[in-house]
Amino acid sequence: MREAVTCPVCSEVYQASVREPVTLPCGHTFCRSCLVAVKGRGNLLCPTCRTSHNQVNVQQLSVNYTILSLTSSISNTEYGTCGTHGDDLKYWCCECDAQLCSLCLYSGHPQGHSVQLAKAYIQEKQAALADEINLLCMKLESQHEEMKRRFTMVLQGMSELCQKGYTLNDSWVNLNQLLQQTRKATSIELVKKADEKVKESKETFQKLFIKGLDSAVADSSKDCLPNDKKVIETDSLKKNVEDKQEKAKTGNEATEKNPVMASNISKSNVQCVRLEYKKSQLLLHCISLHSDTRLSLQVPSEVFLEASAGGKCLGQVNIRLWCHLRRAHQFMALCLGTLGPSFLGAKADRVFNQDCAGECLAFRNYVTPNNERSNRPLITDLEQGPANSKPITEGLVMQCNARDLGCGHANDMNEFAFFICTSGYPGKSISCPFGEVVSGLEVVWDAVNHNPVTEVTITQCGLVLPDLVQ
Repeated sequence: MREAVTCPVCSEVYQASVREPVTLPCGHTFCRSCLVAVKGRGNLLCPTCRTSHNQVNVQQLSVNYTILSLTSSISNTEYGTCGTHGDDLKYWCCECDAQLCSLCLYSGHPQGHSVQLAKAYIQEKQAALADEINLLCMKLESQHEEMKRRFTMVLQGMSELCQKGYTLNDSWVNLNQLLQQTRKATSIELVKKADEKVKESKETFQKLFIKGLDSAVADSSKDCLPNDKKVIETDSLKKNVEDKQEKAKTGNEATEKNPVMASNISKSNVQCVRLEYKKSQLLLHCISLHSDTRLSLQVPSEVFLEASAGGKCLGQVNIRLWCHLRRAHQFMALCLGTLGPSFLGAKADRVFNQDCAGECLAFRNYVTPNNERSNRPLITDLEQGPANSKPITEGLVMQCNARDLGCGHANDMNEFAFFICTSGYPGKSISCPFGEVVSGLEVVWDAVNHNPVTEVTITQCGLVLPDLVQ
């Protein structure tokens, strides 16, 4: 009976207004919405006998009321079968917490218990559960809004810090010039002018930075820090300022020559992208060496891969890439999916040199946006040859031929595939390394020992955001 009132296309029971049964000239019946969808894809062919009905207007087909009338006798409630009497378990005892058939009610079941129809119990329970779920959803939505509010506050704070960073940098430059002018002053008049400028600078500094940063720390602490850290953060800031003042007094030969910029000497070789807030937009500037006090971000060079196997998450592997190499840029693009394909869904291929020197886990494919596997290179002119060779060490991430590892043949490799070394190979070098594991090597060991290794899948990947500089 149920099959007769079920649409063969969507497998749903016919329903008035929603899934009305209509019959094609060939005699087969389907719900109107399914036929509309079939015709929308091109030719209207009967899903059962493949007869063409291109001239038929689906919207004008009459409802098959004979079939529709039969649906009222079909219940969507699924009952179990009583193991004792073979009848449908249509009743529910609230006190026994058990399903009953009509015969169970009169054969051994305690009298006076609260019994109701199973269908009614299901509907009541559905309504109660729906209320609980909706309440939880409301709480989650409230937390989501709070998270967005805090995130917005963080962005606003970054914008303010960018503006202060530019002001701070200008102040450094002005103070440096003032210091040079003070040292060259040859008259009382020039010394007094310098004294006035120093007082003005101190007032500006007190208003703009000491007060502003202290209040900023206090405000952020209310939302983001436990009570025992609020004072620590503020005191740390003041101590930092005091330390700088002490260094400015005592100084050394380097600071006497250029006291203002001395604090940046150790960071001069750090590649950064400068942050700027301009016209209500947060801008990232071109990569450059960090050379002043403006707020900057270190150039990202660390990525992560999360591996799973057999339905279990093995953990996360963090890899620091050597970004002067094109192979590293290709790897980062696959972690982020910026060129289309990505590592999401990529599977391990095999383990080379298992339990021996130079043991490596190999991945030979990535996944395209069409969910296909490919091993074609995304970037041309990838580095090769001895100029880029390094010794094989534990945690090395590389691209190479299996023959280079002392096993297999040269064609066991492609321009995409990569290895993660889980053990070193003394006296052996490899020509195409482009990064190293900085944490999570134990996850790679677990992947190597999983059987079969081809079940190991990359389920998450991306970029590790760097720390703020200055």
